[in-house]
Amino acid sequence: MARRNFIERITLDAALAWIDAAPARGTVEEAALTAALGRVLAEPVTFGVDRPPFDLPLIDGYPLQADATLGASDSNPLSLPLAPPGEAAATHFAAACRAGAPLPPGADAVLPIDAVEASAGMVEVSEPAPGPVGAAGQFYRRRRSQEDPLPVPSACGDRTADAAARSST
Repeated sequence: MARRNFIERITLDAALAWIDAAPARGTVEEAALTAALGRVLAEPVTFGVDRPPFDLPLIDGYPLQADATLGASDSNPLSLPLAPPGEAAATHFAAACRAGAPLPPGADAVLPIDAVEASAGMVEVSEPAPGPVGAAGQFYRRRRSQEDPLPVPSACGDRTADAAARSST
C-alpha cells in the first residue's frame, strides 16, 4: 500500500477558521438512554442529587474527632469510649462504622480497624488520627458542594458529561 504524505500544510489560524466554519449542531431530539450509543449530547448531563448524599468512610473503622487522638502513641495510648451506633461522634468518643455507611455527625476522621484495640465498649488509640475530614481526605469521602474544587464526588448540578460528547459505552 502506498504511503500518503501531507502535501499541503495550513496555519493554526486557518485550521481554526475551518473548524469554526463547520455547521452548528443539528436537530436536537430526546432519546432513551438505551438508544444513546453513538449519539452526541446536545446539552451537558448533570447530577440531580448529591453523590454521595453524606460524608462516608471508605474503610471499616472508627470515625471520631481527630483532636481527640492528639498525643496518642505506642508509649501513650489513649482510651476512648465507643458511642452507641448511629449517634454523633462527640468529643473524646469513637464510633464503629462500616465502609460506605454515613459518617456519624461530628466525626472528622476515621481510624482503620487495625489501628486500634477495641474491647468492652472502648477503643485504645496508639497514633493520632489522619484528618480532619476537610483536610487530609484519608479513609473517608466527603459530601460535596458545588463550590468544592474536588472532581469527586459530585454535587447536585455537576456535569457528568459535556455537550458534544459522543457516547461510546
